[in-house]
Amino acid sequence: MRKFTTALFAATLMAGCSSTPKADSELELAQKSPHLAAIPAETPYALASLEPMPMGEMVDMLGQLGTAMDALSGQMAAMLTPQSTTAERFAVAYLEEFRGKWNREGLESLGFSMSPRTAVYGISWLPVFRYETKDPEAMKGLIQRIETRAGLTSTEQKIGEYTYKAYANDDGVFALSFQGNELVMGFTPTSTAELYLPYLVGEKKPEDNILKSRALELLTEKYGFKPYFLGFVDIERIVQMLVSPQPGLNEDIAARLSPERDLSMSPVCQTEIRSLAAKYPRMVMGYDEWTSTQFSARGGLEMTNGLGAKLAKTRTSIPASNSTYANDAMAAFGAGIDMGALVQVAVEMANAHRETPFQCEELAEFNQAAEQFGALSMMIPPVVSQLQGVNVILKDIKAPANGPQAPQGDLAVAPTGEYTAAVVIRSSNAVGLMDFLKMTAPELANLAVQPDSVAVAIPDLASMGVPPGNYFLSMTPNQIGIAAGQTAADDVVELANAAPTETPWITFSYDAVRLIDALGGAPELEGMSKMFLGPVQMEVIPNDSGVFFTYRQQFAE
Repeated sequence: MRKFTTALFAATLMAGCSSTPKADSELELAQKSPHLAAIPAETPYALASLEPMPMGEMVDMLGQLGTAMDALSGQMAAMLTPQSTTAERFAVAYLEEFRGKWNREGLESLGFSMSPRTAVYGISWLPVFRYETKDPEAMKGLIQRIETRAGLTSTEQKIGEYTYKAYANDDGVFALSFQGNELVMGFTPTSTAELYLPYLVGEKKPEDNILKSRALELLTEKYGFKPYFLGFVDIERIVQMLVSPQPGLNEDIAARLSPERDLSMSPVCQTEIRSLAAKYPRMVMGYDEWTSTQFSARGGLEMTNGLGAKLAKTRTSIPASNSTYANDAMAAFGAGIDMGALVQVAVEMANAHRETPFQCEELAEFNQAAEQFGALSMMIPPVVSQLQGVNVILKDIKAPANGPQAPQGDLAVAPTGEYTAAVVIRSSNAVGLMDFLKMTAPELANLAVQPDSVAVAIPDLASMGVPPGNYFLSMTPNQIGIAAGQTAADDVVELANAAPTETPWITFSYDAVRLIDALGGAPELEGMSKMFLGPVQMEVIPNDSGVFFTYRQQFAE
């Protein structure tokens, strides 16, 4: 019976062990993600892929640009002369290789992958770019043809068992190598070549890397970034490299790059500057989507001092952001910020700093700024601290027949054509704000406007440099709307009465295609708008972790 029990226990234990996945060893991890294993854990900046980037839909979009890109290639080739620079010849040679190949099959025939893993990072200050190819041999052929077309000269160099192409110039060496399926490129001044190149080509490996530190995985877990391309700029490490260098590869290269730098900063200054950087340790970023119709990315500045949470409490509502008028705007800027609360945050920070000022002479200006702000904050008029949001909206603009230039041919500072636009201001005391505006512009002094939503015509504001037009204003107890255009009288009533809604802290948006067309057009951009000029919207939102942004771009039809 005892033997049976022992055998049953052993079988159960073995079954349990066999059902548990075995953790990858460091070697296996490095083989799966060589581009991450090559990034030093102490790098000051890194952007990389945790998973292959889904490039297919983006490539479909590129295909739509094929005709325009091929035409551009022909135009540039026709402009080449014996005096053309190496860069100009390279650009033409590069574009010529892509002629008729702006599609999946064409790009893959050149060696490009439709699902690559990529990385951009620093070996100390010096940059490295890594790209996972589909066909390294095809990519090598592409590079050789571009060299021949452009008249470039390279030499085959070797470090240990690793070879690379070297393109020399007056300042240093541009190096290119292949490591398995990866194309690796970088640049180094001559003074740091012997330290940098062994790590670039793979002959040396960093003692610790971000694959082992899980730096990028932690970003996905904390911020929800997609794993396709994400990264950081390590402000703390950069400050350390500048003011308090530590032994290692970063310092070895930095010392060669700047042999005459001054490292005599006092221990007090080193401590205080590093402490300041620790409050804003990193810029982080990652992209969420890149398809044939749109691109979106997120990022922000991390804060460990609670400032992000304090700024979040100043967030109100961007006025009239949900109004019909605001829909389909050509461009807009909005801020939903309680200025009184924002001033209070600044006062608290200044007071705290005055209690514990910096001892470092290099930071004396911060002490002076804190003292000056304490005095200036008492002088801020109520009309400013009562502001709770602003929205500037451009609906349409029509340039004059001769374009948006002044008679002398210079760019006109103020628009001289017809335009439809509005400004909406939210305040806890709109009547007091209106009184202030009357004092600012003499033409408004006798304007009979009440907080009753009635539209009132505004006279020409010549003293403020505003061009003649059809202007109206409407006011409620908490909101003022000012509009210009054919329908301004109706527009201001809607804007003044628009109810607050949840919005970001700050927004900025524009439609480049519509703006360019309205200001006279740009024929040379025809066919390129799908790639570069679709409507853009940027949002800024503070939270407990810092201040973060979202960037969205659509690709025009």
